[in-house]
Amino acid sequence: MNKNWINKNIIIAFIVMLTFAASAFALSDDNATLSQALNVRYDQLACKVNFTNNQIDLAIKYVPNATEITDLSSDKATLSSDITMLKGFVDGNNRTAFDAYATTPFRPDMQKATSDLMTIKKNFRKYNVSNDTKAAFVTDLKSLNAQYADCINDKELKMGKVMETHLENWNKYWTDIIDKMSKNGINTTQMETLKAEIEAKNMQLQALLDAQNVSQLKKYMGDYRQDQLHYAARFEVERLKGYKGRLETEAEKYNMTDKINDIDSKIADADKYSQAGYKYQQGDFENVWSNIKGANMDMKNLSKEILQDRKQELKDLRQKGKMNPNKTADRPNMPNRGRTQ
Repeated sequence: MNKNWINKNIIIAFIVMLTFAASAFALSDDNATLSQALNVRYDQLACKVNFTNNQIDLAIKYVPNATEITDLSSDKATLSSDITMLKGFVDGNNRTAFDAYATTPFRPDMQKATSDLMTIKKNFRKYNVSNDTKAAFVTDLKSLNAQYADCINDKELKMGKVMETHLENWNKYWTDIIDKMSKNGINTTQMETLKAEIEAKNMQLQALLDAQNVSQLKKYMGDYRQDQLHYAARFEVERLKGYKGRLETEAEKYNMTDKINDIDSKIADADKYSQAGYKYQQGDFENVWSNIKGANMDMKNLSKEILQDRKQELKDLRQKGKMNPNKTADRPNMPNRGRTQ
């Protein structure tokens, strides 16, 4: 049997086995990290609710006859109900429901309570209270602000530790993929560059955590929320490009270049939104992953078609007597799929 025939069948069959376009945030090893992140996000919101409700209690204590008190009492009840609902989503590990509820109604409920509190503070001098009452109110507010700062800073550091674990898992995920592709002779240069950038990001994060620099840590995590979208998309795009390169010659041989062109188009659409610095707008990230998944599925289907044509070609050769009909081609061992989702 021709060695080139076997080698080509190996790589094409390998491509069929692989599942591309798997978000780094869906790694099985990262599920625990995602759950931890959800818990910390809840704790951050709980800090805000406690802070807001405690301020409302102060207003009720010091100016119980203010006309705004009725609204504030309603605000407190609403926020308490909201945080209970969010805790239910956390206990059920339902990130989708948590995100939706945190956007609406929780965010506007928090905004209304904050606005009502600002009204009380602005009008405090009009409530005809003594100077001692005013001073006590200000002192208690300062104490609440200090408690809130401690609460939020603690949660920022905890989120930083969660992110550190996430980046470590991501690095392992990428290393596994790069190793498998390299062993099959596929160019991984761009992916290795991205992996090096992630490693540098992790070192930067570790330094901030060691220094407990909360202000810089918050900035780092805020910036990285955009960065991680680009890294995930860029890595998967480069991954697709690598495997596509191994299919192009075979696709041309079997008159399937139109299908390669369709794959190219999807990869190009994803690529233009995956570059560092691009600010994702609503729907952009979903569009990127739709194209990545579409190219992935097209490539797997194309690989299967090429294998079918190869089998038919082999059958035709045997029928024409160009191969020994008693000789059975050994089917090569398929590479272990491992965790390549």
